Amino acid sequence: MPASKPGTGKEKKGKGGKGKKSKKELEKERLAAEEARLAEEARLAELRAQKEREAREQKEREALEALFNQACHIVVFLQAQARLEEEAEELRRVTDTKQAELRIYTEEILRDLEWKKYLECTKLPDPKSEREMNSYLTLWAETPLHEEGDDPCLAPLIKMLPEVDELCQQLEGALADADPILSSRLTNHLIHLRHLVTSKWDQATADILQYLDYFHRENNENFQLADMTKGYVFGVWGNLVKNPRYKTVEFTPTPLATSLPKPLALASVAIRMLYQYSSGSASPFEKQESGTHVSPIGGILYMDLVEMPELPKAVESWTIRQILSTTGTLRRITYPFKKPPTIDPAEEEAEGGTDATAWPLQITYTTVPNSFVRKEAATVKWWNEETKGWDDEGVSDVEIDGESGTVKFRTLHFAPTALVQNSYAEFPYHDWTITPTAPNRCSVYILGRLGDLEIEVGEGTCRLVRPHSAWTEKHLKGKWLKVDVLFKRLSEIGLNFRAPRTMRGVDLEDCILKNPATEDMCISGLSICALCFEFRRCTANRKLSSSKIAFQVREVGSAVEEAKEEKKESGPEEVVKESGEPKEGGEEDGEKEGEAEEKDVDKGWTTIVFDANWIVNESPHLAGYAVPHGDTLSDEYKFIAENADGHTALANYIQIHSTVYHVLRPLVKREENQSKIEEASVSFTRTLAQVMGVARMLCFS
Repeated sequence: MPASKPGTGKEKKGKGGKGKKSKKELEKERLAAEEARLAEEARLAELRAQKEREAREQKEREALEALFNQACHIVVFLQAQARLEEEAEELRRVTDTKQAELRIYTEEILRDLEWKKYLECTKLPDPKSEREMNSYLTLWAETPLHEEGDDPCLAPLIKMLPEVDELCQQLEGALADADPILSSRLTNHLIHLRHLVTSKWDQATADILQYLDYFHRENNENFQLADMTKGYVFGVWGNLVKNPRYKTVEFTPTPLATSLPKPLALASVAIRMLYQYSSGSASPFEKQESGTHVSPIGGILYMDLVEMPELPKAVESWTIRQILSTTGTLRRITYPFKKPPTIDPAEEEAEGGTDATAWPLQITYTTVPNSFVRKEAATVKWWNEETKGWDDEGVSDVEIDGESGTVKFRTLHFAPTALVQNSYAEFPYHDWTITPTAPNRCSVYILGRLGDLEIEVGEGTCRLVRPHSAWTEKHLKGKWLKVDVLFKRLSEIGLNFRAPRTMRGVDLEDCILKNPATEDMCISGLSICALCFEFRRCTANRKLSSSKIAFQVREVGSAVEEAKEEKKESGPEEVVKESGEPKEGGEEDGEKEGEAEEKDVDKGWTTIVFDANWIVNESPHLAGYAVPHGDTLSDEYKFIAENADGHTALANYIQIHSTVYHVLRPLVKREENQSKIEEASVSFTRTLAQVMGVARMLCFS
């Protein structure tokens, strides 16, 4: 049997199993994989290129569409520009006509006032005459309180005050109709006059202290004199016995009183308290340069610590008196007293480190009873002459009784002091409405954060409708006053609805000060059309930019309003306006109000927007429009404007106008309302515009 060749069995075994691939096979597989990879990369590259091409084409289409839309927008505006310019010119003609009527009306009133002044033979100057006012102020400043040789007393000054207070009232009334230049002049005259009044009281006080021996007093008693007249409460106390047993000073029969700290009980000093609450008494303190802006309630309490002259000495037939001032001014003393430089440190430590010279006084006085003091916004402050602002440093233990008007507090300062309240505590408003009530009459209602206010606007004047109190029933019920005068009187009793002109020193959350051009245009349109529509707040207004103002409008006499009146006659309706109580809350309340407005669009209310910065071709323009029912209003709100002929390829368009007046005119549907705009008194239109300008409901709501 032949022997097998070496290795033959292994080769056969390899043929039957899986052996290694040959180099050709491996190379073939590698080439196939490479071809597949390249093909996949080519496919992906083609896919990416296709996507980039599609994205580029989409971007080009969008750019073309945007360019087309912009071109269409510009074309639409250019087509409508002639109409918009014609609207602006028409409003100018209407305004010029109203101004001419107003000049005639004003001239008639001035003639009547001059004739009345002539019949009364009054010595008072014309507030608007610079020459007459300067002459009067100079002469009154030089007029002595009493003739030489007369006994010193308050009677001559008290006799002068009614005439001066009447002039202050006339100055306040003239301010309501003054232009900015005249307003500045009148304000300076009013402040000067109030300073002269205080100076006259200083002279009277100095004379009284100089001639203490002319006044009756008990032996071993301190000197005290008190008196009161309309608009003024006066009290002066002189320390003659320097007895520490005296703890309080009550200026009977006035409501003024003060405690007497030991340092004052032992010092040769006098305390003068003067409470002024007549017209314009707070004028010198209205321009505040520091701190939060506050408004005095009632009047100003002047407290002064002055040097006491030595008692006169009789020598034979001569009387020797110490003259502290040849000009009749008071020599004021700084309090707290400075510590003596020789004080023993050990003695000071034994007293517990208490500065005995810095004991506060407890002051009591009475301001306006039954006022609308908001205790959460009111306190007592003193006027800091250095910072030109109201300061509460050194004031503590403030007690306020709004019903009786009694105010108690402790203070370390002898300075003009007042019960003050945050001037803008009512802002931003929760709600407001304007409702016509009769020919050339309308009701303006404002719901603030702390309270509400309703006034009736007439021709040239307005009056308070609510809230009520014993004080308003006596002093304001049925009284028609000029707009600025009424709002100032309301501020003096705690109803602060005079809006800020700037945001300096004003801390209001979620408030954007609106563009004056936008506000003025809205006020003009609303006041001219006020007899045809009801107006109210739009909740979206607060969220719009400063160039935009939104409000809601409903025509008077609409079917919805008639149904509302029938419902009122059948039974009382629960509304916020009737309750007069502001609701607490923030965003949730706003959402609820927004939901209520959405429901009200079906009740005849239309939202109007006016924008003083409507951009066309990168240029700002004035534009107003009515928002279609159901649209959500915001800064991003977009709409399609119609062309000049009123046609567009899309049905959902909005017509723009250059004035609020022309936005409102097309909304007048009822025949009886068509003539009300022309029949409205120019005096009424102007008065309503003044109310809206003072309260600024369109800005702060």
